[in-house]
Amino acid sequence: MRAGRHPGRARAALLALALLAAAAVNVTAPGGVADAATPPNAYVVNFGSDTVTPFDTATNTAGTPINVGGNPEDIAITPNGATAYVANGDNGTGTDGTVTPISTATNAPGTPVSVGDNPLGIAVSPDGTTAYVTNGVSPSGGSDTATPIDTATNTPGSKITVGNTPDGIAIQPGWTQQATQPQAATTAGPAAAYSQGDLYVAWKGATTDHVGYAAYNGSTWAPQQNVSGSWGTALTTNIPALAVYNGDLYAAWTGQASNDIYYSAYNGTTWTAQQTISGSWGSAGTNAGPALMVFDGDLYAGWRGTTSGHVYYSAYNGTTWAPQVALSPTSADAPALVADPIAGGLWIIAWTTSSDAIDYIYCLGTGAGACSGPVNTLPGAATSTSPALAFMGGDTGTLYVAWKDATSNQIGYEASFDNAGFTPQELEPQALTSAAPALAVGAYTLYTAWKGNGTNQQVWFAAANTPY
Repeated sequence: MRAGRHPGRARAALLALALLAAAAVNVTAPGGVADAATPPNAYVVNFGSDTVTPFDTATNTAGTPINVGGNPEDIAITPNGATAYVANGDNGTGTDGTVTPISTATNAPGTPVSVGDNPLGIAVSPDGTTAYVTNGVSPSGGSDTATPIDTATNTPGSKITVGNTPDGIAIQPGWTQQATQPQAATTAGPAAAYSQGDLYVAWKGATTDHVGYAAYNGSTWAPQQNVSGSWGTALTTNIPALAVYNGDLYAAWTGQASNDIYYSAYNGTTWTAQQTISGSWGSAGTNAGPALMVFDGDLYAGWRGTTSGHVYYSAYNGTTWAPQVALSPTSADAPALVADPIAGGLWIIAWTTSSDAIDYIYCLGTGAGACSGPVNTLPGAATSTSPALAFMGGDTGTLYVAWKDATSNQIGYEASFDNAGFTPQELEPQALTSAAPALAVGAYTLYTAWKGNGTNQQVWFAAANTPY
């Protein structure tokens, strides 16, 4: 029997979970399941065999079991998806139990971390810096504590005294402590995108108008670089845009000395020569920043018309840009675009009106008639700059909208679960900006990036696994 569990409840829960798992893949006596982001693996702790079984959620194919400590009870994965932490429940000796870290890139277990007696439950903080494990009853009489683990060094901290026989643990969702990109300075808002485990942020240089960018791997920022090549350096006076398309990072920006919209693709080494969004139909033009998204195998760009103020979009198949499509609504600034991969065939375009409201349309499919649905207004939102959109997957998926609040300059946001209305407005704690914010999703984490408020030209960022 597991120390610290109610025998009947434990066996019933264990049996139910084992049957659910066995219906999909061949594993043994699972005690807990957790999801990792890249690759798409789930990890099942096997109480009876002292192992963890990974399986590919795309194919439901089980991998080689990973040896961990005795009687593993629970598992949690860091927000960046890099490490799974396994609570090894009952060592049977009355001495300290352990937590085993597993690299999700290699599925190799690391050195066990000593915690308290009979670790049972484990959870990771929203910022990914700390794992907390509950230490339950053991043959020595019990711990009644929780142990924090520094995930950067995998060292345990001082035990926290809690109640009798602690078992499960949950951490309140929320935003990480805001921080700055150490080299960025801008007078406009940033752009953000997530690619291959890194958060990319781009911005207009505060003094040079260069389009600068840097990548964040979850702990450190790579040195700032410019979107440039033998063809020159990208220059703009507005907010740039980023998206990942066909494995490359695409940047788009409005010309420094023109209203043309330029774009370039980065393969991890070089940027392709800048080109304009154009075709036999003419050229895209705007006096604001562009927007980018990927939908149905194409790269989409959206923009505000230079003279008309109408919202436009065009789709790029990797070779040519389709004729631009004009929507009847007008926008006070750059629009925002995002695809809904859960619904399938659905994407959303949003913009700021002249009365500081945020309007949006659910678009279905491709072509000129895709956005013929009704115009909706986001409840409670008021801003004088562009909104930001992001979509986080899951069983039903969540659409996030963020904006600079018109009166407080705080970043406001709302969420829509399964496109069934929006949650009440929330304000991101201490996030103040005088420009439009950016959103990006990666490794089941929602990132925000923004320019500092007023004369503060720094680029700030924060993250949340579940803002609501």
